[in-house]
Amino acid sequence: MILYIGTRISLSHVKEINIIKQQRDDITKIVLMNEQEHNYMNFGDENTFNFRKLINWANEKNIEVIVVNGWRSGTPPMHDTSNPKYNCIKEVRTWDTAFFTIAFNSFRGSEREQKSFHLDSSDDIKYTLVSLNNKPHYHRCFMMDLLQKYGLIENQAISWITPSKTSEFAQDREFKYNYWDEKKLVLTDTYQETLNSYAMMPTEYYSSFIQIVNESTMSCDFITEKTTIPLFLKKPFVVFNTRNYNLWLKELGFQLYDEIFDYSFDSIENFEDRFESGVKEISRINSMTRQQQFALYQQVIPKLEYNRQLAIEYVTKFPDIVKPIAIDTHADYSVRLFDKLNF
Repeated sequence: MILYIGTRISLSHVKEINIIKQQRDDITKIVLMNEQEHNYMNFGDENTFNFRKLINWANEKNIEVIVVNGWRSGTPPMHDTSNPKYNCIKEVRTWDTAFFTIAFNSFRGSEREQKSFHLDSSDDIKYTLVSLNNKPHYHRCFMMDLLQKYGLIENQAISWITPSKTSEFAQDREFKYNYWDEKKLVLTDTYQETLNSYAMMPTEYYSSFIQIVNESTMSCDFITEKTTIPLFLKKPFVVFNTRNYNLWLKELGFQLYDEIFDYSFDSIENFEDRFESGVKEISRINSMTRQQQFALYQQVIPKLEYNRQLAIEYVTKFPDIVKPIAIDTHADYSVRLFDKLNF
């Protein structure tokens, strides 16, 4: 039998796993579904069924483990492959487009159906940019400091829900701003109450020209809903993240908005230089008139339509090993058992 375990398991499922461990001896394979995170070794904690306990159980029962992770294909494993205790992990498989499925199904399941972005005239543009931020990861703090340096925070549509001094991450609390006097920034949505990024786009989202996406992690190429949402909603956007991240989207088949952005910054090796070069590009766009911005928007409408259709195609593209549970990929997997299958 194959046991599927989702890494976002709630405490209520720990007992269920323990029952399976105690009563079943026919489990030959465990599939650890970690496509919503980039670090599978952080799965669980001491109060739940965690990664260490999973490996111990697999070794004790001689169970094969396959990890499905959300990072880009070709990323090296996080576990020490030379350590014998990890020999039970036979493969780390990539599902780097998982958040197309997750975001699409989450939109459908939210109370409010999301509407696509659309501008009818230059008068619809009230802000050059919108940027939605919750956790103050180090690279996001650096980005906000740069935006302040180039005068791109005031009179823009930016949310900053969790100031770094209140963050649980030590490196974020230690960030030293050179230009920005950090403060909480809130837009006209309910995110800070619901923490649901799918439930409602702020009004400012539909009255801004472009979106700046600050992705979740700089440790690897990893697509989350932050990137997929503007593709679904037909919003011109640019991502500030790992080197050549925007070009990776092009490799996946998406059309870049070259009419608006000069993506040459994306190839700069050093992340600080890359981000500053990119912010200078945003500053250039901000210096345009609303009429010039609207004209550029009109030019990329065919690309916005094309990218939405491709994003929808990715919704139903799953790795073979995911297909048995693909119908519920947007949900908490809890624990699922399946007869042995050949993948």
